[in-house]
Amino acid sequence: MTNELAKPLNELPNAISSEKYILACCVLNEDVFINECTNLVQSDFYDFEHAKIYKAMTELYDADSKIDLLSVSMKLMQRQEEGQNWPLTLSQLTSSVISSDNVDYHVAVVQEKAVLRKIWEGCAQTMNLIHSHAEFDNIIEKYKTVEELTEFNANQEIDVAFSDLVKKSMEELEQRTINAKNDICNSEIVTDCQDVNRIMVEKGDLMIIAGRPSMGKTAYALWLARNSCKQGKHIAFFSLEMKSTKLADRIITSEAKVSKNSYKRGELEDFQYQLVENSLQDIISFNLHVYEETRNFDAICAKCRKLRKENKLDYVIIDHLRLIRTKKTFQRNDLKMSYFTSRLKDLAKELNIPVLALSQLNRNCESRTPPVPMLSDLKEAGSIEEDADIVIMLYREDYYNEKADPNYQNNKEIELIVGKNREGDTGLIKIKHDGTVSDFYDLNSTDESDFMPRNEEF
Repeated sequence: MTNELAKPLNELPNAISSEKYILACCVLNEDVFINECTNLVQSDFYDFEHAKIYKAMTELYDADSKIDLLSVSMKLMQRQEEGQNWPLTLSQLTSSVISSDNVDYHVAVVQEKAVLRKIWEGCAQTMNLIHSHAEFDNIIEKYKTVEELTEFNANQEIDVAFSDLVKKSMEELEQRTINAKNDICNSEIVTDCQDVNRIMVEKGDLMIIAGRPSMGKTAYALWLARNSCKQGKHIAFFSLEMKSTKLADRIITSEAKVSKNSYKRGELEDFQYQLVENSLQDIISFNLHVYEETRNFDAICAKCRKLRKENKLDYVIIDHLRLIRTKKTFQRNDLKMSYFTSRLKDLAKELNIPVLALSQLNRNCESRTPPVPMLSDLKEAGSIEEDADIVIMLYREDYYNEKADPNYQNNKEIELIVGKNREGDTGLIKIKHDGTVSDFYDLNSTDESDFMPRNEEF
């Protein structure tokens, strides 16, 4: 009986048709490359031409350039390879592709075939070592590398022993204890406001910052970003509502402690102008990546992955959730919001960073007296509340009192209502809010308990 395993391979394992399909879909729609194919590597492609095409795409992606038929062709033609007609090759690749719905399947196939080739090569090298009477330890070491490859599965996470999880948890506890003893905050987002630092934000968290218009959502998010930038952190801020220059204005006036209105009107006193100039020395070094044109959801995720890959991202802020766009269609708006929040949570876990998304509250809260927000006031509340790890709702009593009474004396207080906190306490934190310069401060008394209960809802 013939031993099938002993037969030599005439051709190494490959999936040429899947390679063609993947490359064609990427050329026709760069979102396919961004969201489905960036985990591939050049060596995953068996066909030499295909590997070159994929390399050209990765170079365009790394350069933040458009990936399409023309740009990939031009990139490949720069190599000036004699007898190679890249436009024709790409045109033939894309001619038979109708839909990109099955790209994830073909990516898995290509990756598996690449692993099989590595296993074959490793086994061949192991056999050569045996035939050449190599050292036993060298043969075993080579065999172990092959054995590790057999555990590969592109769509399956590696099993982790529970004892290892416990060990990691204890190591993290030890580090947090050391930090606490040295007055180092253990939250991933640390501010100069001690009360706010009690809200523990961890890597992989999705935090929703919600409020009615004029409650200070953007100002609060920018304040968090400013504090983090001063600590050397890298922040991506997707400003879907406000122009990036307006964000810069707010940061400058907050840091310089000058009136926003005076700054906009160009009516600064000499000493205020000097304060602005002094503040610029610190601001220009901020690692704050602001995007106002990137609105497509997949493009936002791609930007984040690229920044994280370059070690230029510690957390993300999206202002705001309802302004994100997508090519996908949904029958109801709540389904679209559910899609966004679940994918943002996935992104936070994938990149191991916090993701902060701003969201509107509906008008229901304004029918109550006082109009204090509740979780049910979130627009599309069910999906947002389910996916979020932390939900903070901003409420300024001053705003409503000033509308009711023009002579009302503003006390400059804002309430941060922690309506959900998956790993911590819920309740109320009060801090000072200076709307003139868009800044936030601790109240005079900072010795309150962790959270002050507002009502039985919390």
